[in-house]
Amino acid sequence: MTDTQIVPNPQYPSGGHAMLQGTGLPAGRVSLSIKRRLDERYLGNDGWQSAPTHLGPMSIDEHGNIPMGPEVVDHMEVYTALQITISGEDFYLEWPDNILGSPALAGLGGIGITKPMTKTEKEPVLQAKEPLM
Repeated sequence: MTDTQIVPNPQYPSGGHAMLQGTGLPAGRVSLSIKRRLDERYLGNDGWQSAPTHLGPMSIDEHGNIPMGPEVVDHMEVYTALQITISGEDFYLEWPDNILGSPALAGLGGIGITKPMTKTEKEPVLQAKEPLM
Protein backbone atom coordinates (compact mmCIF):
# COMPACT_ATOMS: atom_id res chain seq x y z
CA MET A 1 0.00 0.00 0.00
CA THR A 2 1.18 3.53 -0.70
CA ASP A 3 1.87 6.29 1.82
CA THR A 4 -1.60 7.81 1.93
CA GLN A 5 -2.27 10.94 3.98
CA ILE A 6 -4.74 13.77 4.37
CA VAL A 7 -3.25 17.21 3.76
CA PRO A 8 -4.56 20.78 3.35
CA ASN A 9 -5.51 21.57 -0.24
CA PRO A 10 -3.02 24.30 -1.29
CA GLN A 11 -5.57 25.78 -3.71
CA TYR A 12 -7.68 26.86 -0.70
CA PRO A 13 -5.32 28.40 1.88
CA SER A 14 -8.20 29.88 3.90
CA GLY A 15 -9.51 26.38 4.70
CA GLY A 16 -12.55 24.22 4.06
CA HIS A 17 -10.71 21.90 1.66
CA ALA A 18 -8.36 18.95 2.05
CA MET A 19 -6.66 16.43 -0.19
CA LEU A 20 -6.47 12.67 0.23
CA GLN A 21 -2.98 12.25 -1.13
CA GLY A 22 -1.12 9.22 -2.43
CA THR A 23 -3.94 6.70 -2.87
CA GLY A 24 -2.15 5.02 -5.77
CA LEU A 25 -5.47 4.78 -7.59
CA PRO A 26 -5.74 5.63 -11.30
CA ALA A 27 -7.22 8.95 -12.45
CA GLY A 28 -10.99 8.96 -12.81
CA ARG A 29 -14.14 9.42 -10.77
CA VAL A 30 -15.02 7.35 -7.72
CA SER A 31 -17.39 7.19 -4.79
CA LEU A 32 -15.92 6.84 -1.36
CA SER A 33 -17.09 5.91 2.10
CA ILE A 34 -15.76 7.60 5.24
CA LYS A 35 -16.31 5.81 8.55
CA ARG A 36 -15.32 6.99 12.03
CA ARG A 37 -13.64 4.00 13.59
CA LEU A 38 -14.51 4.89 17.19
CA ASP A 39 -18.29 4.71 16.83
CA GLU A 40 -18.67 3.03 13.41
CA ARG A 41 -20.64 5.98 11.97
CA TYR A 42 -20.50 6.99 8.31
CA LEU A 43 -20.30 10.46 6.83
CA GLY A 44 -23.35 11.19 4.70
CA ASN A 45 -24.95 14.23 3.11
CA ASP A 46 -26.46 15.29 6.45
CA GLY A 47 -23.49 14.49 8.70
CA TRP A 48 -22.61 11.33 10.61
CA GLN A 49 -25.10 8.46 10.44
CA SER A 50 -25.28 4.79 11.35
CA ALA A 51 -26.10 3.48 7.87
CA PRO A 52 -23.24 3.00 5.39
CA THR A 53 -23.24 5.61 2.64
CA HIS A 54 -21.06 6.76 -0.22
CA LEU A 55 -19.95 10.28 -1.12
CA GLY A 56 -19.25 11.33 -4.66
CA PRO A 57 -18.54 10.94 -7.37
CA MET A 58 -15.18 12.53 -6.60
CA SER A 59 -12.30 13.03 -8.99
CA ILE A 60 -8.92 11.34 -8.66
CA ASP A 61 -6.14 13.30 -10.34
CA GLU A 62 -3.20 11.83 -12.25
CA HIS A 63 -1.20 11.54 -8.99
CA GLY A 64 -3.89 9.54 -7.18
CA ASN A 65 -5.04 12.52 -5.09
CA ILE A 66 -8.69 13.12 -4.20
CA PRO A 67 -9.81 16.65 -3.29
CA MET A 68 -12.34 16.91 -0.46
CA GLY A 69 -14.44 20.02 0.08
CA PRO A 70 -16.47 21.47 2.94
CA GLU A 71 -18.99 18.62 2.71
CA VAL A 72 -16.24 16.45 4.24
CA VAL A 73 -13.89 18.88 5.99
CA ASP A 74 -16.55 20.66 8.04
CA HIS A 75 -17.63 17.41 9.72
CA MET A 76 -14.17 16.36 10.88
CA GLU A 77 -12.53 16.70 14.27
CA VAL A 78 -8.80 16.66 14.81
CA TYR A 79 -7.24 13.19 15.27
CA THR A 80 -10.44 11.33 14.43
CA ALA A 81 -9.54 7.77 13.37
CA LEU A 82 -11.08 7.10 9.97
CA GLN A 83 -11.55 4.24 7.55
CA ILE A 84 -11.88 5.58 4.01
CA THR A 85 -12.99 3.02 1.45
CA ILE A 86 -12.46 3.72 -2.24
CA SER A 87 -13.24 1.11 -4.89
CA GLY A 88 -13.05 -1.67 -2.30
CA GLU A 89 -9.66 -0.55 -0.94
CA ASP A 90 -9.51 0.58 2.70
CA PHE A 91 -7.29 3.39 3.95
CA TYR A 92 -6.86 3.82 7.72
CA LEU A 93 -5.99 7.40 8.63
CA GLU A 94 -6.33 10.06 11.31
CA TRP A 95 -7.71 13.49 10.49
CA PRO A 96 -4.75 15.89 10.90
CA ASP A 97 -4.60 19.05 12.99
CA ASN A 98 -3.53 21.38 10.17
CA ILE A 99 -6.75 21.55 8.13
CA LEU A 100 -9.01 24.51 8.80
CA GLY A 101 -12.79 24.35 8.53
CA SER A 102 -14.68 26.46 6.01
CA PRO A 103 -14.40 30.22 6.36
CA ALA A 104 -18.21 30.25 6.12
CA LEU A 105 -18.36 28.53 9.53
CA ALA A 106 -16.50 31.38 11.18
CA GLY A 107 -18.81 33.73 12.98
CA LEU A 108 -18.58 36.83 15.05
CA GLY A 109 -16.82 36.12 18.28
CA GLY A 110 -16.95 37.75 21.66
CA ILE A 111 -14.16 40.19 20.92
CA GLY A 112 -15.20 43.65 19.90
CA ILE A 113 -14.45 47.32 20.28
CA THR A 114 -15.90 49.16 23.22
CA LYS A 115 -16.12 52.85 23.94
CA PRO A 116 -13.25 54.17 26.03
CA MET A 117 -14.06 54.93 29.64
CA THR A 118 -14.69 58.61 30.20
CA LYS A 119 -13.70 58.68 33.83
CA THR A 120 -10.69 57.02 35.36
CA GLU A 121 -11.38 55.37 38.65
CA LYS A 122 -8.86 53.76 40.92
CA GLU A 123 -9.50 50.19 41.88
CA PRO A 124 -9.72 49.75 45.66
CA VAL A 125 -6.62 48.15 47.10
CA LEU A 126 -7.28 45.28 49.47
CA GLN A 127 -5.27 45.42 52.66
CA ALA A 128 -3.90 42.22 54.11
CA LYS A 129 -5.27 41.38 57.55
CA GLU A 130 -3.07 40.49 60.47
CA PRO A 131 -2.80 36.71 60.85
CA LEU A 132 -4.82 35.23 63.70
CA MET A 133 -2.86 33.42 66.37
